[in-house]
Amino acid sequence: MISEARTADEWEDRMRELDRAGASLAQIATAFGVTIRTASRWRLELNLQHEPAHIPRPASDRERAAELLDEGCSFEEAARTLGVTGPTIRRWFPDRSAWTREEVGTFSVQARQLNNLTTNITMRNRAGRKAS
Repeated sequence: MISEARTADEWEDRMRELDRAGASLAQIATAFGVTIRTASRWRLELNLQHEPAHIPRPASDRERAAELLDEGCSFEEAARTLGVTGPTIRRWFPDRSAWTREEVGTFSVQARQLNNLTTNITMRNRAGRKAS
């Protein structure tokens, strides 16, 4: 816990010092002997809140996303493939529109038909191997 002898100014100075050094909430909590939640509240009281870290994606990710969308992938499918969120893909391509309900339905039917065809071919190949 914070020593009773510490003044509010010392506490605030130490918090600001840790913040400038890039200390995490866990590190701040350890330094003061409090919970992470308490350290979070203190950071908020001193207006030391930070935006989440922005991790820039390589340009190749946007290029790959464009390829996937050109091939007919949905925003969500492109996002899953690249390991980002759907809103990220939408931000990268604001001029592209999402699939309509009709397009989603058409894609679903075609995907199901392709899956059935693949299953049938696999079963025929297995049956052919057993017969020979």
